[in-house]
Order: sequence, then structure tokens, then C-alpha cells
Amino acid sequence: MVRRLLLLLLLFAVNPTTSSGQPVVAVLSSELRPYVEAYDGFRAAYGEQVPLVSLSAGVPRIGDRTRVVVAFGSDAARQDYGAATVIYCVATARVPDADRGRRVRIRMLPHPERLAHELRRVQPRMGRLGVLWTM
Repeated sequence: MVRRLLLLLLLFAVNPTTSSGQPVVAVLSSELRPYVEAYDGFRAAYGEQVPLVSLSAGVPRIGDRTRVVVAFGSDAARQDYGAATVIYCVATARVPDADRGRRVRIRMLPHPERLAHELRRVQPRMGRLGVLWTM
């Protein structure tokens, strides 16, 4: 589901006349598992090899030919990518909209079952969970 959504948003967010044949670059905030899994899903759905840059290696250098940046995580989404279209994938963090380029937000929320499973793994005696959620 997330893979299809990423692919569809990528295809509709970019003008096909300007993006045809132009590079797409993925930027990870870090090598955390959720970011890597999201990137793997995106790459599989996109169907082509997408260059990967991690902020843990330093500030990414995006070339003039780059038309689309797919940013995973709020730190990657906050970077300056010039006039490139930025598709940023974040969980719940708010990322200020920038004036430069076009920006599309995709929410990467974990499935509730997976979240509950991981919480029980960390806190096995947990009986109840109260959640305050805002969007």
C-alpha cells in the first residue's frame, strides 16, 4: 500500500515533460530501520535503481539534473534541495513548507498491530496503553 502510494505520488507530483529521463535521488535522515524499509519499498515500486544518500555521511549534494528528491525522515525533509520537487516521508513530525520547489508530504505511520507488538516487546507487562494523537 505504501509502495503504491509513493509511486503514484511521485508520478503525479512531477510534470512528465520535465522529469522524463531526469534523475531521482533518495535521502535518508539516518540508517534507522523504518527509513531503510521505506526506501526499499519505494525503490521496488519505482522499478529502477535510485541513488541513495544518508545525512549521517554529511549534507547531501544534489546536482542540477536532479528533478525529484524523495526524503525519508524530518531531518532529510528540512534540507535545501534547490528547485527540485521534494517528496518527504515522515511519521508525525511537522516540517515547515519551503518556498523553493514543490513539496509533497507522505505520512509514514506504523501499522497499529506492529506498534503494539513492539511496545509489548519493550514492556512485556504492559496491560493498557493510553494514546493522545493529533494530526
